[in-house]
Amino acid sequence: MEVEINPMKLKTNDKKPFGLHEFIVLVCLLVPFFVLSFATSAQGPFFPTEATRKGLTPAVYGLVPAIYRLMLVILCPFMGIFVARIGTRSMFLIGVTLNGLGPLGFGLLYYVNSTAAFTALALILRTIEGIGSCFIQIPGFMIVNENFPGRTSTVSSLLLTAIMLGFCFGPTVAAILYDVGGFTLPFLVIGLIQIVSAALINFILVLPDSNEETQALMGLEALTKFNSFFKFPFIYIFMFGVMSVNMGNGFCEAILEPGLQVVRPFYHYHQQKLNEHKIS
Repeated sequence: MEVEINPMKLKTNDKKPFGLHEFIVLVCLLVPFFVLSFATSAQGPFFPTEATRKGLTPAVYGLVPAIYRLMLVILCPFMGIFVARIGTRSMFLIGVTLNGLGPLGFGLLYYVNSTAAFTALALILRTIEGIGSCFIQIPGFMIVNENFPGRTSTVSSLLLTAIMLGFCFGPTVAAILYDVGGFTLPFLVIGLIQIVSAALINFILVLPDSNEETQALMGLEALTKFNSFFKFPFIYIFMFGVMSVNMGNGFCEAILEPGLQVVRPFYHYHQQKLNEHKIS
């Protein structure tokens, strides 16, 4: 007996409104993801200037954003194993907390006068932020898969939108805060928002815990997939493409602001000559 199925009558979860639990989970994901990218991009407009005042050269302070991404490169392949041992919710909370403590400590670097101490602390704090970023992103998308089974693509798109908005508003808002309150204020605001988010998430985010057998299987599966990951040639093409794009972003982050400082005197000179020509 054949049964005819009318596709128009099929209902999907995408057309249902978010329930209260889904809405809470979504907000708990969107805020840390937004602040994460906000904090990552906030240093670009003014950190090179402050680092130069402390005696750092471009080759040295360029390591500060680089070590952040280095931690992502090192940790991301092993995140499946970590999640299996620690748990998705716990890792996410740890990530949000670390991502708040890093900027708070970074804002206090203004009071460090030693060049060596400033460099070492900046690298350590950015390392902490990199670990926190990794602990937010991977468990965050795993939470999406677990709690939005019919809307994974939609919710993942919202998270990516939050990340892009953070990259968009981060440099602008941070530069305004820098003009208002100096080097410390932008990092103080970013860190406090993320710490408060971690405290609220700890109280309101409730997720079902996986049993020990499931977590062990997740760790074994992650290790197996990682070992066989590099057997596919096209993986190297994707890796090269992503690496090239991020290299371009890193170049801009490290040298754009110093480059503008070099160009600024020439701009004022030609502007002055243009005004003299108009007057004459």
